[in-house]
Amino acid sequence: MIVQEEQMLKSIYELKKRLGEAKHESGSKAGRSIADHLTNVAFTSYLLAQYLYSRNVLDDRHVTLAFYAGLLHDMNKILSRSLRQSSSLEEIKEVLNSLGVSESDLFVQENLQIIQMCVSLHQETGLVGMELLFNREEKFDKKVKILTKVIKFADKFDNFSNADLEKDRRLKESCESVLREIQTLSDGKFDRTTLFHVVLKEYRGMLTELIFEVLNDLLIEKHDLFPIARFPNGLVYLSKGDQREEPLEHLIFELSQRFLDHEGIARAIFQDSVTFESTGVRLSSSAFEMKFNRLIDKLLMISISKKDKFNEKAIFIEGLQRICEELYRNGGSHRDSIKEKFKLLAGFNLGQKSKSQVLQEKYETISRLSPFVNSSESLEDFAKRCVSELTDLYEKRSKRNLKTYLERYLTINLSVCGYNIVEQYTKEFVRSFRRYGPHKYTCSICGTSGEDEVVEAESAETPSLKVQMFTNRGPAHKRMDPKRHVCQYCRLQFLATKAKGLNYSDSQIVFVLLPENYYPDSFLRAMEEQVKKELNGTSNESSQPAMSDVIVSLFKKGKKKEQLKIIFGNMVYIPIPVSGNDLQKWKSLSAMAAISALRIRHRIPVRVLVTKDVQLLQDDIEFDENIWVKDAGVFAKKILLNRGVWRQFGEYLQDTNLRDYLFEFLSQPTDLDVAAVVVKRWEDFKPMAIAPSLFKIFGGDRVEEIRKMAELARRWAFRRSSESKPTEYQYTKPFLDAIKSVRKFDPKTEDEEVLEALIFESVSRSTDSQNEAKEFADAFLSFLKRIGEGNLINGRETLILNYAKYRNLFLGTIKLLVYESTTSKKSKEV
Repeated sequence: MIVQEEQMLKSIYELKKRLGEAKHESGSKAGRSIADHLTNVAFTSYLLAQYLYSRNVLDDRHVTLAFYAGLLHDMNKILSRSLRQSSSLEEIKEVLNSLGVSESDLFVQENLQIIQMCVSLHQETGLVGMELLFNREEKFDKKVKILTKVIKFADKFDNFSNADLEKDRRLKESCESVLREIQTLSDGKFDRTTLFHVVLKEYRGMLTELIFEVLNDLLIEKHDLFPIARFPNGLVYLSKGDQREEPLEHLIFELSQRFLDHEGIARAIFQDSVTFESTGVRLSSSAFEMKFNRLIDKLLMISISKKDKFNEKAIFIEGLQRICEELYRNGGSHRDSIKEKFKLLAGFNLGQKSKSQVLQEKYETISRLSPFVNSSESLEDFAKRCVSELTDLYEKRSKRNLKTYLERYLTINLSVCGYNIVEQYTKEFVRSFRRYGPHKYTCSICGTSGEDEVVEAESAETPSLKVQMFTNRGPAHKRMDPKRHVCQYCRLQFLATKAKGLNYSDSQIVFVLLPENYYPDSFLRAMEEQVKKELNGTSNESSQPAMSDVIVSLFKKGKKKEQLKIIFGNMVYIPIPVSGNDLQKWKSLSAMAAISALRIRHRIPVRVLVTKDVQLLQDDIEFDENIWVKDAGVFAKKILLNRGVWRQFGEYLQDTNLRDYLFEFLSQPTDLDVAAVVVKRWEDFKPMAIAPSLFKIFGGDRVEEIRKMAELARRWAFRRSSESKPTEYQYTKPFLDAIKSVRKFDPKTEDEEVLEALIFESVSRSTDSQNEAKEFADAFLSFLKRIGEGNLINGRETLILNYAKYRNLFLGTIKLLVYESTTSKKSKEV
């Protein structure tokens, strides 16, 4: 019995929908989401059971049972009853059905009883009667006993809020004690009884994600560790014993090398290492981080790509000259050798060059100086000769700073099982303030300072950020010198961001999903595959899991699939391409994003960050609320203050034109104008509660005079109507008649008493109560003065000019009164 990850993801969604935002009210988990805790325990149980299955300790069915036993282990929280009352087989079966579980084998009596045992015995003080039954029943073998310990471990482990397990040594030892119990029950087949953990002290977006990715592979491959959980700040593994025998310095050295050898980093460096600009060949600083043959390959590609405009051999010689000039600057005792090698290859001295800045003239000069340009030797053969002649000198004299700074960064920030190089961290902390302030020594992104750590930013290395769009000393977004200065750590982060294919763009926003729990790789891959299928239109909609559906719905229909790149990792990055004039305005975009974030949070146990930045730092992921829209507009903030109704509103975005309605709301000048639009679209909103809620959010019910008139008009409509439900015309007739009186009124020749008489006369046609007619007329006059800011004449002009708006507000108030009356009656009947 193996249940697919897609089905498990759907069960998580259904559980989250059932529990909503319910939180633990007491104990060590007080304030934490119950659904998120159950999900954590399910994932950890699933992973541990998978490992035990691989060691022939458990059967394949136990892996599935571990997941669902973990998901249901707090049945008392799910059903809001005591554990004894909520752990019957019928209750467990009912909850499984509510989670959409379709695997029939899971409902076999024996399997339900195993889940029941896990639910009852996962705590230190479980149900005594259940434990006696468990020990007496012969059909429950040792494997089931192990399974109860698996759930017990996962439940304990979820008390950790981050990867630094050293902060709670007692909890760590308690978890390891349960692992030793499993070892004993498995007759020693399970031997991973120690928790091993690595922590990074600060978060740096894709740099952190890529470090964790490379580090995870290294630890699994070299140290035979088994991943059990990951947090935003680190990774946790099961190990066979004390893994700290290797010095931390050795781990950092190997991790740094593997990081820079990573295919994505190598590609990011290679991509823009050599470029052809208006001034000719340009080398980025990271060009010298590559091996020499790769650098020459890139120069060769650039030269050939421009052969339609200029002599490709002359372009290549120019690039070679720039490489040798850089080597010469750092050449020391090898400078003469570098000059000789260049002259041997190019045929002229290293310092010789054209004085002209015109490219055509520059390359004509190189063609005259270099015999190679006019020779029959092919450019490819010449490139090979350059590699042969210069590789040794390049390896000796090229500056490879990235590895040095990556090692320094890891030395400062990486902690393994609580051990880090404290002395180095202290030195770095002191040095960071030594040159703080001047723009040339202070990073414009993270604030790190230092004479050698901060360099001028280069466009070639950034993820499409403009280096002159921001300065430390000039106005933001002003194209002027000095250029943006960044530290070497931000430089590394630039390259990691490019390596992951994430680039800054004015026409995109980024959703960052911060898991409340650990998603195993198999679940991430399942979600990723389902998203790809849905984006490509190849998924089976009948089996479509709601977890990935919400991600797919973020993308506008008709977008080219190659533009859509979702980065699945411990944190999921979803860059959303946007277009259109409305979407370029952050006011509109942030409101749309807020609704999408509400939908994500409702379906997936994550916190959601919405931003346009791609260079994230620790401060960006530290927010108290479950959703943070950076620099949110007023409308977006209003959405986040009324989450339930706006989330329901958003559920229909991809199926109807409600997206257009949202932008219609955003285009209104005031909240009351928005409330009037809500009334116009009232019947389009489903479920029925959305329109009244939106109307109230935007203050449609707060105009006292309109509410007073609406109460009277509603009462009159029911008196006059022969039907049980009056029409809109019957509801609004008194208000419309009053407006006609206002139009007839001539402020130049008539006074307020005349207007009052006209209104009273018109309203009297709708009621036989003179007192009520007078009450309506007084409220109407008071309303005119309100919108005229105390001046009746101004109020008249405002009403005539905004007739549709105020008519809709009046009708909306009546609809709200009808809705409130209807729901009140239904609640009394229940």
